[in-house]
Amino acid sequence: MTNSNLIELIKIELDCRLNKNNNYICIKNKSENELLLINEEIKYFLLSSDTISLKFNNFDFNLKIYNKSKDLLENINLNFSLLKISGIGGDSYIESSKNKQRIKDLYSNDVIYDSNLNNITVKCILIFNIDNTNNIYPVKINKSNCGINLPYSDFFMSINDTVRIKNTFIKGRQFFLNKKAKKIELEDIKLYNIITDPSNTFLSNGFIINSYDINLLN
Repeated sequence: MTNSNLIELIKIELDCRLNKNNNYICIKNKSENELLLINEEIKYFLLSSDTISLKFNNFDFNLKIYNKSKDLLENINLNFSLLKISGIGGDSYIESSKNKQRIKDLYSNDVIYDSNLNNITVKCILIFNIDNTNNIYPVKINKSNCGINLPYSDFFMSINDTVRIKNTFIKGRQFFLNKKAKKIELEDIKLYNIITDPSNTFLSNGFIINSYDINLLN
């Protein structure tokens, strides 16, 4: 996602609602030194191994990183407007050795299962906050609407997203057109994604889902 030797991005929340701009990014200092961060002319000090959450306005995100002597160490540019809105509902269950965890409760460095029940590490959580003005809206698949215990609890997904059942790939729009899912209309909807490195698959509510391809930023 970034090739920074100094920081990690562990959570990104992008506000795609009409006339809203509550964007947040959570950053961890992985160096042994205190860092000075500057975004949109606001200064932040980040201690070694500490984390900080920044609110930002511009989807063309720029972060300058300095040391204590104010030497520029890194200049990071990420164009978040390139990212495709997608994701699943925050109450979706993710399979791991700790049984099931809601995706909204996951953190960076948590360990989950891939589709072959191998352990993979969560690098970052990516959230899109949308409303009814977005063309990309979520659909709800009721429990067992695709088979016995599939999904094993009610499941929300973006209409443009794809899930896999064994070797069959199905888009949210296909579920909707086949009356396996219905459109959800809420004023505020958060769609959650998991970023792994490298990109992998994971299990949610009985479906196989691809982790988010953050290489779109590169």
